[in-house]
Amino acid sequence: MLFVIPFDKILFMRNTIVFIFLLFFSSTFGQKLRVYFDHKQFFAPGYGNYKEFIFQFAGESVYYQQQGDTLQGKIDFFIQIKDDKNQIVKEEQYILQTPAFTHHQISDFFEIKRYPLLPGTYTLYLKIKDTYDSIPVSAYQPFTVRDFSKKTSISDLTVIEYATKGDGNSIFFKSGYDIIPRLVNFFPKDINTLPYYIEVYPKDDTSNKVIIKEKIMDKEEKELFEFTRFIKKEKQAVIPIIEQIDISSLHTGSYILELSILDSLGKETAKTRYYFDRDNPPNYTYLNEEIVIDPAFQESIPSDSVFYYLESLIPISPHEETEHILKISKERNPEKARKHIQIYWAKTAPKNTHDHWLLYKRQVIGVEKEFGTSLKHGFQTDRGRIFLKYGAPSFRRIHPSLANEYPYEQWEYNRINQQSNCFFIFYNPSMADDDYLLLHSNVRGELSNPNWQIELSRRSGGNIGN
Repeated sequence: MLFVIPFDKILFMRNTIVFIFLLFFSSTFGQKLRVYFDHKQFFAPGYGNYKEFIFQFAGESVYYQQQGDTLQGKIDFFIQIKDDKNQIVKEEQYILQTPAFTHHQISDFFEIKRYPLLPGTYTLYLKIKDTYDSIPVSAYQPFTVRDFSKKTSISDLTVIEYATKGDGNSIFFKSGYDIIPRLVNFFPKDINTLPYYIEVYPKDDTSNKVIIKEKIMDKEEKELFEFTRFIKKEKQAVIPIIEQIDISSLHTGSYILELSILDSLGKETAKTRYYFDRDNPPNYTYLNEEIVIDPAFQESIPSDSVFYYLESLIPISPHEETEHILKISKERNPEKARKHIQIYWAKTAPKNTHDHWLLYKRQVIGVEKEFGTSLKHGFQTDRGRIFLKYGAPSFRRIHPSLANEYPYEQWEYNRINQQSNCFFIFYNPSMADDDYLLLHSNVRGELSNPNWQIELSRRSGGNIGN
């Protein structure tokens, strides 16, 4: 994104359908102000439909000045909301004082704004500036306000970092709790619960109970029944719900948490969704002694290339399987190598296993021709690995060597798993052997280098933007 969109016209992109964005980061303009943004819709009797806009500032990205024994910064906020007729319906400008920190206690901090809005389509315009810096963050985001006042509805889902009983004096206060939101929808292996907050607004059911169905689906929207349950609540004008889901057994992948309201007949009347990614690879057991080699499968693995094709699985294998592949390759045991290849494709593609393997084999051969070098096989190069792992890019732009830049390539993907507008930057700092290294990507789990533009221009010792 940063190499396509002008810095002063950054449009928020839809990221895994949940609106979670890094508004801006640029190492080429002094301090790296980083602001994460999300928005949710709620309803309050007597107040109406309202939007909650959440901003999380990376504490170390802000300039601070000494205030006695502490450090404090200032953020200049400008917020404007226009309707679909381009009329201004909300506008606010103010100075946000950061919390007072010590040198060893700087942490992230939040700002939350809530605005009542009539149902309709709007655009949010933002200009956020560190008052001790000179570069503002300008961005805009279209959004829609639904009408929660006339029929049974459910709010947007807020994932909780932590929650405590509140007294109403905090910006995080809602329904008796101070709820600290979690804006990142990625759950690593060491996080085993998914706590959330929603509100239900019952309107049209005669029952005195409200039933909420909680379920998790995979990215193909197949319901995982072991993660399905029903929650019953007493009916009231606003039903606040704080729950948590045990995801310790949920393996690596992209998922959808869906909460739906059921009427007394079991019919769905409203629902909300939350899209998230999980990194939790299963403990893989290799039963080589019990695997019977399939002659038809093994005919497609030449004897002189068995270790080549074994190692070609590394780009698409999780870490613990990669270690096993390298161990087998080091042992130089062809039978184990053949069995591992067969095991991998049997568990990865239980249906049409052989066809999936042959398709991947053709891709490995193509990557070898396109990206192989005198020192590396194609699948060992960064471009080859990315191609095999994510497929062919939607767009590939090749930039030849310039006087002030190394040669580089820009790959763009419309979608990778549940993440949209993905890109990779590869460059060739050695200027030889066509071996392009991954310099930067916005894909979760890949190398992220905010200084990529500076690295790219080091050929001339320059600094882009200065």
